[in-house]
Amino acid sequence: MDLGENLVYIVAGIMIVAAVGGYVYFTSGDDDDLDDGVYRPTEDGSSEGTASQDTFDDPVTDPEDFTEDLYDGADTSDETVDSGVNDMGDPTGGNDMGDPTGGNTVTMKVAGAVEGTITIKLEPTRAPVTVENFKKYANDGFYSGLIFHRVINGFMVQGGGFDSNMVQKTPTYSPIVNEAATSKMANSRGTIAMARTSDPNSATSQFYINHADNPSLDWDKCADGYGYCVFGTVTSGMEIVDAIANLPTGSDGGHSDVPTNDVIISSVSLS
Repeated sequence: MDLGENLVYIVAGIMIVAAVGGYVYFTSGDDDDLDDGVYRPTEDGSSEGTASQDTFDDPVTDPEDFTEDLYDGADTSDETVDSGVNDMGDPTGGNDMGDPTGGNTVTMKVAGAVEGTITIKLEPTRAPVTVENFKKYANDGFYSGLIFHRVINGFMVQGGGFDSNMVQKTPTYSPIVNEAATSKMANSRGTIAMARTSDPNSATSQFYINHADNPSLDWDKCADGYGYCVFGTVTSGMEIVDAIANLPTGSDGGHSDVPTNDVIISSVSLS
């Protein structure tokens, strides 16, 4: 074999070695690129993970911050209602532009076993959601023809849910949040409050007027830890409430403490 042939073989061998080495280097670098997307920690404790993965990790590794954001958002519910006041007027009543919902003085006329008028002052500043809810039912004429269906002397008189046949009228709006803890109004004699089920946020149309002081229904003393939201006070006609409370009662259709003679809510108006 002459010198020329040896040179050819030598050059070919060098090219083969270079090609194999390059292949090994290329595949090693490719593996590193794949590792980067699998959140590979570095020696200094930092990470080279993708930004999207870091973003997803945050609410998982720090759940307190995540739930705090949700909690803060829930706290703004009352502020949202309060911020309904704008240059076009206050939907809860009482400003120079007038109150499109009809004002915060309730005139409730009753007939039947007891006749007369009960006047109530609402407290939209203390219980804005509750007052707005009551006003909607009043403005819709929902209460007209319903009765005081539950009466307990020395406790309260309750109405706004049943007709004279003790058939419950279906509420037309969703249940509202319980504002007892934020309004902090006591269930004192002559105050009006929302009736509800055992669910603290279940009040719809039914209300009651306290016939006596009932601190056990207040936000800070009630056994369920929530209480019953007071949203106004009787300013005249408490003698009508006393007369209703003194009526004889019995059972009707599975309901107890029902007056034997109907006390009908003729109308509820706002001014």
